[in-house]
Amino acid sequence: MHPLNDDIDTNIDFIANDPLYVTEKPFVMHPLSRGGFEKAGIKTSNVQWDSQFVTVESMRGREDISLETNGFCYVDHTSICIPREGSEPEAAASYCRESEELLKDFFKAEYVHCYDFKMRKNTPMILEEYDPNDRMLVEGAAVGAHVGIKFTILVWAMTDRRQDISIDTVAAMIHRILRKQERSEYLKPDYRFRLINTWRSTLPECQDNPLALCDYSTIEGCDLVATDRVYPTWVQEIYHLKYNKNQKWYWLPKQRANEPFLFVTYDSHAGSNARLWTVHISQYKTPVLGRKYHLEKVLRLAI
Repeated sequence: MHPLNDDIDTNIDFIANDPLYVTEKPFVMHPLSRGGFEKAGIKTSNVQWDSQFVTVESMRGREDISLETNGFCYVDHTSICIPREGSEPEAAASYCRESEELLKDFFKAEYVHCYDFKMRKNTPMILEEYDPNDRMLVEGAAVGAHVGIKFTILVWAMTDRRQDISIDTVAAMIHRILRKQERSEYLKPDYRFRLINTWRSTLPECQDNPLALCDYSTIEGCDLVATDRVYPTWVQEIYHLKYNKNQKWYWLPKQRANEPFLFVTYDSHAGSNARLWTVHISQYKTPVLGRKYHLEKVLRLAI
């Protein structure tokens, strides 16, 4: 049994079921932070939100919640090298290496590679001016229920040979991330690869705008809407979520810094259920907080 008093009712922003998206793909632009682009008069996004009142259940103490079944979990892990705002890039590199070891142990994986690191803080995300050379850029909380198919942390492990791996679009992009020797060793039908995000508070306890995660077994394929994030020199495709009354949401009350989330954003061996994504959002309010902004900061890694 889980403590019902830790369940909350709150509003979550979903992408609107707008007929426009039949002919025009949703997009958000992220211009460079310096020069060459005048934002005045330019349409930087066509995304419209649909705010829905939902129940977000507590996952604390829930033994029935697992990464394999629901797409996410939290683990007990104390970091010895959490980067802070203003830290040098080497702090991020150390944290990435530490997280690789965490994931390697958790999945019993042969190979783990951390490709992306991001710091966020609890301020609204307005039109982001993006500096592609600033690895320590601190961004605001992402808006709307979403999942990013961003090629970040790759977890490789031997799988049952009865399941064939298809080298699809995701694998083709991963092909460009790995070195030649790694490609020849791991891009084989014997291996399963998963993209895993880790999410950790840099404060002792996460209060305002904690992360909410949607059980990926409750998401239908038609609930996901492909959306382009347009950066200065590339386009990243993510998915926003449309509301469906069957979706089930969870959070971790009073999440501590030693309780990072792990959640799946891609699985090459998802099977017939095609459960590939864990949708998440941190822009929602708990009923006991929100009286003022705490500068909550979190670390997000893709592995």
